[in-house]
Amino acid sequence: MALSGIIVVSLLVQGWPMWVCIILCLAMGVLTGIMNGFFIEILGVIPMIATLGTQWVYRGMANALVNGAPVYTVDIPSEAVQKAFYQLGGGRFPGGLPYSVIIMGVYAIILGILLAKTRIGRQIYACGSNIEAAKLSGINAVGTRMFAYCVSGFSAAICGILVASRMSSAQPMAGNGYEMEAIAAAVLGGIAINGGEGNILNTIIGALMMGMIRNGLNLIGVNSYWQQVIIGMVLVIAVANQMRRQRRSGSIAPSLLRQLFNRVFPQKTKIGC
Repeated sequence: MALSGIIVVSLLVQGWPMWVCIILCLAMGVLTGIMNGFFIEILGVIPMIATLGTQWVYRGMANALVNGAPVYTVDIPSEAVQKAFYQLGGGRFPGGLPYSVIIMGVYAIILGILLAKTRIGRQIYACGSNIEAAKLSGINAVGTRMFAYCVSGFSAAICGILVASRMSSAQPMAGNGYEMEAIAAAVLGGIAINGGEGNILNTIIGALMMGMIRNGLNLIGVNSYWQQVIIGMVLVIAVANQMRRQRRSGSIAPSLLRQLFNRVFPQKTKIGC
């Protein structure tokens, strides 16, 4: 997110056409997803470690490109481009509805259709639910998960463009800590922490809930440090509640439990006459 904002504003300051800057920025987001997928799917790095590591790489690149200093849209040579770029994240329709909300809604509809109505969407659910079963059923698990990482990087690039537009500047520390808020929003929206369950609509509801929590804490005067404590507790409680419901329904990792049981108590094969 920070890297995409730095790239799009830096190119605009150099006088590049806005549509070219946005396309290059989105392509960069896809490339970051490919890099994450390469480390995880090809080199076999644990997903959490790989994405945490590349997060430091992208953050370092964002700081290195501008020496840790923000880039401001007021330095864009053309005032018309300045105003046009600001409209993406800060502009509003006559009724007061922000353009960014429309962009989010359209993108959510596209992703919802992709997940619910297309082959790749069903394959993503299958890989999230049980990767080994997906492979045995003939699904290209590596390609499917690489596609998911690319969508994730593409989404982060869109967010980086909109935030840089709304703030009229690109900050190398933008999005710091957003990954935990994104996880909390997804879990609150019913996304299974161990994969294979959830949808776009519930994710949006979870994100709105997180926004309401954040705005409510600001309104009652809770400082940012205690807000981090509260949001962290919300995440832990939401995950704990989700795991409790899964245990009650008997749907939590049955294959792993069965594998552990078979290792501890190996069964002898009986040969009939």
